[in-house]
Amino acid sequence: TGHFPFIFCVEAAVYERKYTQWETCFEKLGLNPKPVYDCYSSGLGKELELQYAAETDNLQPPHKYVPWVVVDGQPLYEDFENFVSYICAAYKGSSVPSACSKAKSLSSI
Repeated sequence: TGHFPFIFCVEAAVYERKYTQWETCFEKLGLNPKPVYDCYSSGLGKELELQYAAETDNLQPPHKYVPWVVVDGQPLYEDFENFVSYICAAYKGSSVPSACSKAKSLSSI
């Protein structure tokens, strides 16, 4: 649950051209930096990055821009802003996520 605030903090630092200050996000958010440093220094981070790059390169149809959101193998194209509705429609579990109760249904889109 703490991933998005960290990503947002890092992206904000980059947007503000404070490239070397991304590590201050750990302290700002009260996060332990060890898991990130361990992932980086172990080589796992690079391995994951290469794996996701290969997945992106093998998308069918090939991605044309970013973000390129895919649900159940189908790209959402320009309707990516409604991705929660698509995910909720595709969800097969018994415990419906709270985000789905707030999401617009696909029939109203």
